[in-house]
Amino acid sequence: MENQADKSLLKNVGIFSHRSRGGMISVRRRNYRIHQLETQKILNRILEIKNRHPELSKYLNRIPEFRPNREDSEIRMADLRRYHNNLLELLEKYELESKKRF
Repeated sequence: MENQADKSLLKNVGIFSHRSRGGMISVRRRNYRIHQLETQKILNRILEIKNRHPELSKYLNRIPEFRPNREDSEIRMADLRRYHNNLLELLEKYELESKKRF
């Protein structure tokens, strides 16, 4: 009986370690993919501003930039999302102001 419990425990530990190693790779891939999607959203929004509202291009430099930490050279997802939200706010404010004028 003990032998069977030991085998079961070893099997579970083996499955866990396999999943955790595989899980780390898949988490990295998922994070990389999410990072790419967020970056693409930002680029699309900037292109929209430049093509549809070129007068707003001067404000693109005024949006706060984010700098990676000295310890961590990667740009964090929160920074990308914050930047994208700033672009959306810029467009929304412009559209509200333009509606008020007309």
